Amino acid sequence: MLRNPCKEYGFIIQIIREGLGMSIEELAFRTETSPKFIQDTESSKVYPSDKYIELLSNALDIPFNELKERIWCEKPDECSN
Repeated sequence: MLRNPCKEYGFIIQIIREGLGMSIEELAFRTETSPKFIQDTESSKVYPSDKYIELLSNALDIPFNELKERIWCEKPDECSN
C-alpha cells in the first residue's frame, strides 16, 4: 500500500533549515538539488525518497530515521491527501 507524507512535513524542514540560519540556496547546494526543489519540499509538494531524505538529514544534521519518521507517517490521519 502506498503511503502519503505527513501533513506539513515541509514546514518542519523549513523550520529546521531556518533555525540553522541556512538559506534555501545553501540547502539546495548541500542536497545537490535546486532551490525550486527545496521550495517544493518545504511546501510538501514532493514525495521524498530515502536517498533525498539521506541528503536532507546530512545537510540538516538530523538522524536519518528521525527525519524519515517526520516525513512518512504511519497513521492515516497524519497524512496529506
